[in-house]
Amino acid sequence: MATAPEGLDSTATDELRASSRLPPWLPRLLLMIIAYVVGAFLLLQMLARVRGLLFMIVVSLFLSFAIEPAVNFLAQRGGGAGPPPG
Repeated sequence: MATAPEGLDSTATDELRASSRLPPWLPRLLLMIIAYVVGAFLLLQMLARVRGLLFMIVVSLFLSFAIEPAVNFLAQRGGGAGPPPG
């Protein structure tokens, strides 16, 4: 059995060892932080790749809302699509 350093009894040595150990929740916390950072990075990369598509969807949605009053006006006045081709 190892002896305690000079000036410390065995109880103080045990307390010193216990205080130098990592808390049980620390490894899980570090793993969660790493997972969130990796997830955020992947999400940003994915958004960067589909940025053009998202922009086109937003612009087309805006244009469809902008043209809707004119379409409703023409529909009320009888401006239908006309006969089908063929």
